[in-house]
Amino acid sequence: MTKKEKEYLDSLPAFNEWQNEYYKQHPEEIELLEQAMLEELEEYPEMPVEAFLGQIRRIAELRGIARLAKASGLNRESLYKTLSPKGNPTLHTLNKIAAAMGCRLAFVPLKTARGKQS
Repeated sequence: MTKKEKEYLDSLPAFNEWQNEYYKQHPEEIELLEQAMLEELEEYPEMPVEAFLGQIRRIAELRGIARLAKASGLNRESLYKTLSPKGNPTLHTLNKIAAAMGCRLAFVPLKTARGKQS
């Protein structure tokens, strides 16, 4: 991991118990976290994979790892390992996780500053 990647990981806010309780009481706002995660990935395509997996894990924990495990067909231990900083999920596994979270993986055209496809 490069120094820049480490600085980025360190800059991510830590969730505390209060924040977890808030999202449990306001599950509709978890979707805002998901959208922010995707926008950040689009804005920062060099995002370290560890940071991206950490964001997915954060959302998965808020939604319930057991529920995600059941919906994805993966076991809880496998999910925790896959979404850890040392996780190295296959495309197939990421697709299962995304589908269980109500999302899909997609390739979309990148746009230049003028709005044209690159």
